[in-house]
Amino acid sequence: MFYKNYTAYGSKAEIGINTIKLGMMRVMKKNEPGKYLYVPVWDFLGNRTDMDETGRTHALPFGDQSYATINAIDGSFINRDWGY
Repeated sequence: MFYKNYTAYGSKAEIGINTIKLGMMRVMKKNEPGKYLYVPVWDFLGNRTDMDETGRTHALPFGDQSYATINAIDGSFINRDWGY
C-alpha cells in the first residue's frame, strides 16, 4: 500500500498496527489556501519500538499513534504533517 522509513542511522524500528478506525479529518482544499473540507479517513493506529545498534529495544511511551491516514473516498494517502 505504501512505504515509510522510520529508521535512524545505525538503528532499526518496528511498527505494529493494532487498530484501523474510520473517522473524519479536516484537510486543506487543493490549490485553495485557507479553505478546508472534512473527509472520511481510515486511520492506521499502532506503536513503535526502536532497536539500537547493541540490540536493546526502546518502546515509545506515547501509546497508539497514527502511522497512516488514507482518504476513505479516493484512497489517497493523507500526510498529517502537511494537512492534506
